[in-house]
Amino acid sequence: MSPRFEKNAPGDFYIEKDCCITCGVMHDEAPGLISWHDFGPNEQGYVSSHCYVVRQPSTPDEIAWMLNAMNAADVDCLRYAGEDPDIIQRISDIGLAESCDLTDSNSNSTDPSRGD
Repeated sequence: MSPRFEKNAPGDFYIEKDCCITCGVMHDEAPGLISWHDFGPNEQGYVSSHCYVVRQPSTPDEIAWMLNAMNAADVDCLRYAGEDPDIIQRISDIGLAESCDLTDSNSNSTDPSRGD
């Protein structure tokens, strides 16, 4: 499993820590589900930001928005850690199977960072 950015909402979709390049594409594709965290100005005076999942999708349309965001993003920072076979298949169908964090089949434990 890839490390999660700490501001992600608990759940299956998440933005990988230190992966965001502030492209803004995912915000357009998944409105209300992806947001920015501003760290404030860095040493050069530029504001540093990182995207994150502010809210997990709760409708079929919102799941479609998340999948569109995964497909449209400039880098593969948006990941899926769930086990829903339909969502995994849909992610695989768009060529992003590597963006799924499949659980270890030998483990029965849950991941507390997912809010299980």
